[in-house]
Amino acid sequence: MKFIIRRILMVSLMLWLPAAGALAAQDAPVPGPYEIQRRIAAKSGFDVAALWRNLGISSELETVYSRVGIVPDEPAVFDHCEDCEAEVRTLRWRGCPAGTVALRIRDRRGFCRFLFFRTVLTGKAPGRSPWRFIGHADHDFSREDPPDCRTETLGGRRYVVMTAQGASGTGVSLAYERRYEIASDRVREVLSLPAKGHECADASSLCRRFAARVVEADRGGNRIRVDFSVEYLGDRFLLDGRTFEEFPLFTLRRRAVYVREGPLRDYVLSPLESEITSEEVRRVHGIGDLACGDFIRLHHGDLERFAAEAGSDEKAWLKRYLSGCEPTPERERLLGFFARQ
Repeated sequence: MKFIIRRILMVSLMLWLPAAGALAAQDAPVPGPYEIQRRIAAKSGFDVAALWRNLGISSELETVYSRVGIVPDEPAVFDHCEDCEAEVRTLRWRGCPAGTVALRIRDRRGFCRFLFFRTVLTGKAPGRSPWRFIGHADHDFSREDPPDCRTETLGGRRYVVMTAQGASGTGVSLAYERRYEIASDRVREVLSLPAKGHECADASSLCRRFAARVVEADRGGNRIRVDFSVEYLGDRFLLDGRTFEEFPLFTLRRRAVYVREGPLRDYVLSPLESEITSEEVRRVHGIGDLACGDFIRLHHGDLERFAAEAGSDEKAWLKRYLSGCEPTPERERLLGFFARQ
């Protein structure tokens, strides 16, 4: 009997030790945000990879691309600093005492990482760090417009919302809104949206400006309504070959509902409750992925209504634009409808 009891105690100890080690690692002292900020400011060659190891996170940035259907050319690895800068910001939610801060670390390549820390409750043993690291948020394109973050309470849940540049150049711009839910011991991205952007290749192209805005959530925070809008524009150059004057064609507004099964789960588009499809979000509210054939297919009914109501210049512009598209049955039917108006 003594032998059996001794074996049970040994097995229990073996099972407890890994869990105890994990808890010790979680509560292990880490450098606080202000100390990290001072170290970065004092040393041009700050060892950022060592910091990531200390915090238990990867050097590879968790970018937005996989969440919006884009395959990046290569991973973004933030393993060294090139003229790094650091900034600390206190995060406050309405009705919630301060105690969470965001440390933004950014280098000249455009790599950026937010580190989130929470003050440790009083009563800890002497020598313990007053901060606990709870998670991070990453972006890899911020050369011109550094990512920013704000706090928001929606449906009774607290979020950090990152606004970050997705594309910038001649005729294109894109900004993402990335929503992170904050828990006591973790940070998780739960919804990524193309907040605003525009694309216009040249004076003969169909141009557009688009936006998405979170409007409301239900009481439990498991259903979020998002309003999408896109304004299509043309240029008189396509009509006369000499006048450069942009003018609006038509504007579309779509309601979307994103749902999830529980806390810290991703929101997904609800097709039955939404007026927009995932493909329309990706193509119309993204950059470089809306071919003329896609435009016709996604907006066929909208274009017929436009042809019935538009003024002569707008209708003439769009008819000429559609005539230059690749021939498809959808295009031929639409041109026939335009001709009858």
